[in-house]
Amino acid sequence: MNNKIIEKGQSLLYFNTIIQITDNKEVIIENCKKIIEYNDIFLKVKTRNMTVQVWGQKLQIDDYNTEGIIVKGIIESIELINKK
Repeated sequence: MNNKIIEKGQSLLYFNTIIQITDNKEVIIENCKKIIEYNDIFLKVKTRNMTVQVWGQKLQIDDYNTEGIIVKGIIESIELINKK
């Protein structure tokens, strides 16, 4: 019961990581904390609960703000790494 309340609270307060993928052309990652590494084939972003790695070609950060990050290019894979 308590876990469901905590999860609902985190969702309402926007602590959860939200990832939206549009075809293989765009990825929106909400609630980012920090860009760890970035170049035209690789992006590594730290969120509250995990690290998100995006692999592709011609990757560009289109927008980076307090709500998240928009990555455009040719997306080949996305890897989610849970914090331990």
